[in-house]
Amino acid sequence: MFYIGQVLHHKKRKKITSVDHKNFNKMTRNNHPIHSNLEYAKKTIFKKKLVNGTFVFSLIVGLSVEEFSKKCVANLEYRNIRHLSPVFEGDIINAKTKILHIKKLKNNRLNVRVITFGFNQKKKKVLSLERIARFNQEDI
Repeated sequence: MFYIGQVLHHKKRKKITSVDHKNFNKMTRNNHPIHSNLEYAKKTIFKKKLVNGTFVFSLIVGLSVEEFSKKCVANLEYRNIRHLSPVFEGDIINAKTKILHIKKLKNNRLNVRVITFGFNQKKKKVLSLERIARFNQEDI
């Protein structure tokens, strides 16, 4: 059972490869040159290709599934998504989630509101997001 204030340290990590990043951008039709053109990226404040923010968001949500949302009925809401530091190809991303609120509903269901943080290999926070997931009470 989850409890308010509980922190879940997600075990999975992922190194973002150039192939992963290229495929995500191709699939989502994101052709911004900051993500795909090294010569363009070298002229920016980042000096190298920046990983697509929606890729980072999706990855961090995915890393949290095993310990948090694997048994949820549905993810109901995502909000307050904040890109806190740039992410680059080659970075290794991990995540942790904190339980903020648990609301009991009818029919033995719960809405659980959390904040999840993503970190790079230097332990620098790169993204935060809040979400609400619905669970059957007997499943958690």
